[in-house]
Amino acid sequence: MRKKLLLSFCAFAFFMMSATAQTVVSGKVTDDSGAPVPGASIKVKGTRAGVSADNNGAFKLTVPAGSSTLTIGAVGFASQDVVASNDMKVQLLKDVTSLNEVVVTSLGIRKEKK
Repeated sequence: MRKKLLLSFCAFAFFMMSATAQTVVSGKVTDDSGAPVPGASIKVKGTRAGVSADNNGAFKLTVPAGSSTLTIGAVGFASQDVVASNDMKVQLLKDVTSLNEVVVTSLGIRKEKK
């Protein structure tokens, strides 16, 4: 009886570990001149998981096992979809059409009556 219980517990544990297998992906995000892109967003496509690149453009993200697709983007750059691999080097291209102008508005400003 104990052997069967132990065997079934081991089989269940093995199944759960393989079902939740994850890998850690790391890399660096640069622009077209090779300079790092701080604050670039790296998201696992189809999930809510994601991180931001540090000041050197480096990131580290845990993704589900198998082939995961990452969506990488930043303000002023065109976003890219890439297949996750270890030690990634992603180069973002500038998107000159995304920022034509900036409109600044304010709310809640009152003029005092004199």
